[in-house]
Amino acid sequence: QIARVSDLPEGKEQSESALVHLYGDHIGTVSSGDTLVISGVIKHVEVSPNNNETKTEREIVVTHIKNQDAQEIQLSDEDIEWIESVENPVEMLLESIAPHLVGIDDKKRGTLHTLVSGHEMEFKDLRTKSHILHIGDPSTGKSDLISWFNNILPNSIYAAAESATGVGLTATVEREERLGGKWVCHAGTLVKANEGHAFVDELGEFSEDDQNKLRTA
Repeated sequence: QIARVSDLPEGKEQSESALVHLYGDHIGTVSSGDTLVISGVIKHVEVSPNNNETKTEREIVVTHIKNQDAQEIQLSDEDIEWIESVENPVEMLLESIAPHLVGIDDKKRGTLHTLVSGHEMEFKDLRTKSHILHIGDPSTGKSDLISWFNNILPNSIYAAAESATGVGLTATVEREERLGGKWVCHAGTLVKANEGHAFVDELGEFSEDDQNKLRTA
């Protein structure tokens, strides 16, 4: 896996970027926007994009990588004992979800059940996970609700029509000049949310092409 990373721009007018090569257990450990601490071997490689003037680019072969944004949940014996003592965990969770949003308990309940549901597949024709679609008038809390869930759930990705890039919701293949014009796959929202949750806001504002790709995904 190849990722592009940038130096933290603190105190700099412009940050430098480098291509990072991930192998083995490092593959799939980073997502766009993550803050990383990387150890590795820095290489300076000459590239000639589109046969133009030769440039020197930085590449890093990773030996160790730490994701500062990775969330690890560790429960003590006391935590487990307290959780098991709760008589009605669903209602307790509902009271905790976005308490500033009132009057949409049905949407909260439906979203909660969707996000924590699923089971091991036992039959070929049985779906283990579900999707949910919120439909309603503007300013009724839909965007606030999914943003709240996105902020608390590990391995979740949020995409909105006004901020989505050309990669869109699924994936695209583009020429990477730094790799001598080789074709490179760029992951979209659904790919990055693998084994997690994808929140798509203002679905109707996405391009028709992106919406059609959702059917295949």
